[in-house]
Amino acid sequence: MTVHHIIPSYSSFGGGAERAVRALHVGLRKQGIRSQVLGLMRQQDTELEATQSLQVTSPYGLRALLGIRRYVTEQVEPDDIIHAHLFPPFYHLAILKWFGDARCRLVFTEHSTSNRRRSTTLGHMLDFRLYANYEQVITVSQGAEQELLKWQPSLTGKTRVVTNGVSLFYNRVIQRPFKTRLKIVSVGHLRRAKNYDTALRAVALLSNLDFDYEIAGEGDCRAELLRLRKELGLETKVRFLGHVRDIPELLASADIFLMPSRWEGFGLAAVEAMNASLPLVVSDVAGLREIVNGAEPGALLVDPQSPASIAKALSRLLTSSDLRQQLGENSFYQSQRYSIAQMVEKHIKVYDELT
Repeated sequence: MTVHHIIPSYSSFGGGAERAVRALHVGLRKQGIRSQVLGLMRQQDTELEATQSLQVTSPYGLRALLGIRRYVTEQVEPDDIIHAHLFPPFYHLAILKWFGDARCRLVFTEHSTSNRRRSTTLGHMLDFRLYANYEQVITVSQGAEQELLKWQPSLTGKTRVVTNGVSLFYNRVIQRPFKTRLKIVSVGHLRRAKNYDTALRAVALLSNLDFDYEIAGEGDCRAELLRLRKELGLETKVRFLGHVRDIPELLASADIFLMPSRWEGFGLAAVEAMNASLPLVVSDVAGLREIVNGAEPGALLVDPQSPASIAKALSRLLTSSDLRQQLGENSFYQSQRYSIAQMVEKHIKVYDELT
């Protein structure tokens, strides 16, 4: 049996889904399980073994569908498993299943709690037909599973929660030295879901406090956010770092982690911040709240639609070193639940049950 992961991009420059697939692929191969990755778009990475790319311009187009069909008919055996990630492969593979071209078992991972299809009746009808072609639907959090089952109750009994695994770079709590000017950090693509516009408005409410705010990531909202930063007079307080390769070093240099997402399926960046012993301010939304909250939570939950709510939580942490230290320690111990090893083991169990 071979597991074939199909995803628009497996680039290390991608988001949580891309990074999770890379980690799962490597982990499966270390366990002696044959794993292949097919990326639809041109990839920026070439170092990952057992990968292919269709190099199409758009993952939604006919070229992507025909490329997947060629791959499935030429390289996939009936006893194999195709594991789809994100919407384009999910859609294309369902079509191929309808026409009898994908004769193996299909698995899909739901990486988010929201998408544009969930706001329309047509989207509901489309998803009902698409999901019917998959033997197992994995969700990356309980929140993602709950939201999916609200959307498609017919999937009851067909879903399984397998939380993402994260490279845990630190094996002990980081003790941060005293600083007069603290640093808040966010990590994530500059897109609407990440809600950085509300974060900037929250930071503007804290003009009486001395700190820096750095955002690591690229995306379509960059120009809009730069304009908003200027409008709010935050040029000296807020920095957009672009793509940052050494995320662990960035997190180690920070004092507070902010994740103000409008929605979030899991929150891989939040777990990395937890592993770096950072106190967190995160949105109180399905998928994310369960990741950061445990018996001894390491985060303050906020309303992502309210700059005042975010500002209040940041102010509490900026003005209390004791609170920062306690939440940071709690965060570190919470992060230990999300190793790559546990993610790989749970996926192997799913695959074994299907075969």
